[in-house]
Amino acid sequence: MVEHIFTVTAVIQKLDNAGYLGELLFFPEIACFDTDPERVVQSLLQKAKELLEDDEVSGLYRRQQREQPFLEQVEYQLPPPKKSEAWNQPVILKLDVVRWTGTENQHFAYVPTLDVQVFASSEEKIQKRLPQHIRLALARAEANTSLHQLMTIDPVKTVTLAQRDLIVNLLTPKEAVVQAETNEEVGKSVHETVCTDLCQKVLARAFGMEGVLARMAEILTLPNTRSILLVGPSGVGKTAALYELVRKRKAYHLQHTPFFETSGSRIVAGMTGFGMWQERSRKLCLELSKKQGVLFLGNLMELFQVGRSEGNVQGIAQYLKPFMARGELQAVAECTGEQFKRIEQEDPHLLQEFVTVRVNEPMGKEARSILHQYASWKSKAASTPITEQGMEILDRLHRRYATYSAYPGRPIRFLRNLLENKKNSGPLAEKEILEAFSEETSLPLFMLDDGMRPRPGKYPIVVRGAHQGPGRGGEPRRGPAGHG
Repeated sequence: MVEHIFTVTAVIQKLDNAGYLGELLFFPEIACFDTDPERVVQSLLQKAKELLEDDEVSGLYRRQQREQPFLEQVEYQLPPPKKSEAWNQPVILKLDVVRWTGTENQHFAYVPTLDVQVFASSEEKIQKRLPQHIRLALARAEANTSLHQLMTIDPVKTVTLAQRDLIVNLLTPKEAVVQAETNEEVGKSVHETVCTDLCQKVLARAFGMEGVLARMAEILTLPNTRSILLVGPSGVGKTAALYELVRKRKAYHLQHTPFFETSGSRIVAGMTGFGMWQERSRKLCLELSKKQGVLFLGNLMELFQVGRSEGNVQGIAQYLKPFMARGELQAVAECTGEQFKRIEQEDPHLLQEFVTVRVNEPMGKEARSILHQYASWKSKAASTPITEQGMEILDRLHRRYATYSAYPGRPIRFLRNLLENKKNSGPLAEKEILEAFSEETSLPLFMLDDGMRPRPGKYPIVVRGAHQGPGRGGEPRRGPAGHG
């Protein structure tokens, strides 16, 4: 360690109750009260020494005063409020102001009584702004409308400055690096901060994905470390496949492999400085490399975009690419087919670090079998919670009216809600399924139920004033007779 002389300035306010309130310039977190002004100064110096020796170099630079502050007194005329009988004459306030000059010729003024600090680029501007901020501070305390409030905020008799030289012991650059590395080893690791341990989490089951699980387990147990990219439409069960692999890891000889989950937003959370999320990502890869863990990164397209800025065209996915190439990081990510093509156009080398595993949408009997297995597992009942006819209706409704989501994600969510809200103990009736789907999608029942389909003449449909485009001579063309 080396000794460094640090000059500080204490602002001591003598109060009406024979006490002294002290604070240090550039140390807003320190204040002290005592009946002896010298004890106030000594307490402030002791606290400042502790802060300076624990602070970083940038903090020391911000607390260093360039020139010696000085004290001056300003007068502020406070006009009486309107329609006040008790206060009808202006009040002249004499306020002590601490002045100093900072870097780049910045001028500062601090009013201890009102706890107001003003800065400007010139002496003229500081003289103009100071009365404005005094007026605003009095208005915030409601002292501009009440003499009683004005007396409560002005208990200060005098303000004095006390300048002292403080000897602090600072770490050398080498000692600072050694201490930082030591703190990193003893402190909380990065993966504990930004990751979730999937092995300690209760995960939902997935059905009908034995082929995908076997392929993933085969890749994760290869001698050469390779990462996996699950590609399939949204809702097909890519995330569910990984969760099921973690849940059955013992059956696939992965019981000693830790699995963690994170995302791009969690990695960059709180990282505001240049290079901060890159450093966090580097430490995360090193920690997982020591643990020989697998990291689930979520959507690859998100990782491709997160972290980019005007001065940085590299996202998290591109930053992690060399770690995956060297085998220091074994990851699992996912994306849709459209996102896969876009990433391939923008950065084809990134996809070379992954082994692509396609997760296809189940069809026909395989899809209904998945729904049957899920229903039996979810209901935990000995009897079948849904009949074969009810399952066919559920399958037909989702394939016809919910094509925007891949199988079996949306049908499983629909079935889960049905089973959770089920009141009787018997199997789900076809009527319950139709009514629940109609309520969820706002589609009328006669469109969903073949038995309720409208017959000609029973549900007359009249379109009044249907405009089919301009007719001859600019006249609007109407629909057929009886319909317009």
